Amino acid sequence: MNNLDSIYGTILLFVITGSIIIFELRRKKELIIDALTIFNFYFILLYTLAPLYFLLIDTEHINHWFISGFNLLRISFYVLLSYISFIVGWQMMRSKEPMVKPRRLKNTNAFVNICLLGAIIYGMSFFLFIQSFGGLKDALMLGVQLRYGLANVELGMTAMAMRFLPIGILLLLVCYITIFLEHEQLNRTLWFMIMAFVAISFVLSSLIYAGRGNIIYALLYIYISHAIYCKKINKFGVVLFIVIFPLIIFYGKQSLYSFSVGLESSVTDAISAFHYLHDIRLTHTNTTILTSIFHEAFHGIHSIEVSATEAGKSVPHTFFSDYFWCLLRIIPQKVVMTFTAPPPTISTINTYLLTNNFIASSPPGIIASFIYAAGIPGVMFGMMIYGSIGSIIERTIYEWYCSSKVALAFYVTFSFIYGGYVINGDPNGLIYSIIPFILVYLFLWPFLHRYDEDMTIKNTNTLNT
Repeated sequence: MNNLDSIYGTILLFVITGSIIIFELRRKKELIIDALTIFNFYFILLYTLAPLYFLLIDTEHINHWFISGFNLLRISFYVLLSYISFIVGWQMMRSKEPMVKPRRLKNTNAFVNICLLGAIIYGMSFFLFIQSFGGLKDALMLGVQLRYGLANVELGMTAMAMRFLPIGILLLLVCYITIFLEHEQLNRTLWFMIMAFVAISFVLSSLIYAGRGNIIYALLYIYISHAIYCKKINKFGVVLFIVIFPLIIFYGKQSLYSFSVGLESSVTDAISAFHYLHDIRLTHTNTTILTSIFHEAFHGIHSIEVSATEAGKSVPHTFFSDYFWCLLRIIPQKVVMTFTAPPPTISTINTYLLTNNFIASSPPGIIASFIYAAGIPGVMFGMMIYGSIGSIIERTIYEWYCSSKVALAFYVTFSFIYGGYVINGDPNGLIYSIIPFILVYLFLWPFLHRYDEDMTIKNTNTLNT
């Protein structure tokens, strides 16, 4: 890495970080935390704070993680170009009418029945998922080891049910809003029963598949929903999350692995398993809590360098074809293979270029994903379209929230899926994230009705301007 390029690149990253923070603090918002706030948080975490941390504080790891030399100035240019393109697309759609007119629930009785049915479907999906392991105990023992590559388990056909498990967090959020924010008194006992059932199933599914992220997201969803609804940020909640988040990142994998070992053998073996994985992950690499946190986000910068160097050369540009193939991958692959062979996913390509093997998976992040698509034009076009689509959907759900507070669950869920794609960047992961929520919304549709024509809806044309 050229020293001059490094200096200019570092300065540019500081400028980008400061500009986004100032923009976020000064722009007008209808909600104290909105979808653009969450997008901005993910963006600066992945593309500015993570590289600055390793460049200026923990310099010993940066050369180890970069297989090839890297051009920080070029990386910073892509980061700047992508954010400008995104904001242009986002702002272009602020004055447009929502694609779908806002809708509200007809009555509370219908809604609680819908959620009860949703909980039953969620429970059936969870049951089928654990049956693919052979039962709950086997699932708890083998799921974590399978996730970490420590066991070779052939799952049954019912493992497909795991695709519907993401609706659990939506149901959990709906129950929380209804019980603790709306203080709904009608069918209150039934609401508590639904929430308890979903919460237990959600925790078990997180334990089975080593879902540290699921636990963190559930806490974040609830906290952000509370902040938006109450129109204030609880400082105690912030402090509590600052304490809990590093602990989950730092000790989550070891704890989940030792839990699965303990179920299979003894407490002593569980403690030994904890120390074994802890030594591998942290002690042997002298990893601090901050390094562990930022390492989770570092793949985005690494992927920009690799994609900018290799896309169009050692690997052809995808020209956004992966967005078409991700739809076909929903269909069982045995069916698809009878007609055509799907190309490798963008994460598979990125993983191979980063590590020279196909072990594990390294998603490219949104910028590298668009570089793989068509280079600089791909970044400009992709980020602009992503900003435009997100702006329209955000405004549509916001106007629904103005009439039905329970729509806050959909708003927060959308915001995190939308912002989270910054870190992932693989449309295959995106499609599996949004399908359950699209199905839930389509199921709700017959139970909803449009606003009365004489109802005044607050003008949101100035949102986020």
